Amino acid sequence: MRAIRTAAALFILSALFLSGCGMIIGQMMVAGTGVKEFRVVKGDLSSIKRGSNLLILAPFATKNAAYEPARGDFAARLSTELYSGGVFNTAFHFEHKPEAVAKRAAELAALSPEKLKETLGLDFAPDYLLWGTIEKSDTVVAPMHGVILEAAFTLEFNDLRTKAATEVYAEVKELYGQAIASVAAALSKNLK
Repeated sequence: MRAIRTAAALFILSALFLSGCGMIIGQMMVAGTGVKEFRVVKGDLSSIKRGSNLLILAPFATKNAAYEPARGDFAARLSTELYSGGVFNTAFHFEHKPEAVAKRAAELAALSPEKLKETLGLDFAPDYLLWGTIEKSDTVVAPMHGVILEAAFTLEFNDLRTKAATEVYAEVKELYGQAIASVAAALSKNLK
């Protein structure tokens, strides 16, 4: 009987120790989260005006081994975050052929805002068209915290009136549900 009690006590202590390690390891993994890099690659970010009408084209293109867990998810989340944060009045357009998104973006960027509104049946004439490329992406599980997304994006803003293009690069390591919100916050912080 004493051996059973000892074994049970050792089992409980081991379980507590292991669950404590999971919490500690998970906390260490999420301690260094956030936007790691945000920079303008091309153009002038100050030319993009806060509060403008923005059309986001989805899904984002992917490079190399990058992936998007659900096609269009990053673009949809970015649209929601930019709208709810008061950064832009956003609309979202989903292309059903992901391999044709770059070509379609070029076609749409060539249109005037009014023609784009008419062509896609939007509620407003967009000032900018945004589409993106997922440069890299990876997920890892942080014990007791959730899934961490490590990703890099190139976001291209096309001014539909002047036809000027601005590209920004954002690299983020964040809990999956907060990663795009962090990118949107970094974008908002850098807009005039």
